[in-house]
Amino acid sequence: MTRQVLLALLLIAPTALYIAFAWWQRRRAIAAGTEQPPPLWENTPWFWLVLSGFGLFAVALVLLAILGGAPAGSEYVPPRMEDGEVVPGHFITDDQ
Repeated sequence: MTRQVLLALLLIAPTALYIAFAWWQRRRAIAAGTEQPPPLWENTPWFWLVLSGFGLFAVALVLLAILGGAPAGSEYVPPRMEDGEVVPGHFITDDQ
């Protein structure tokens, strides 16, 4: 579950950062008394935000595939029933 949440956050991170930055710039311009800035959504670079979000998502998936595997020298034991209880799947190493 944590991996899915982190991947979703990486997908929306560029857009969220841009919106926060644009909001902050707009507030600064209003406080400085300069002419009224354009609406927040008017000049938003949606293509680049979506592209960078998917790029971060792809990099995260590749890193999870490379680094998220089983520990070296281990064997996967699938889930099974023991005494009416489900024992979840797990990895065992040679020294166990």
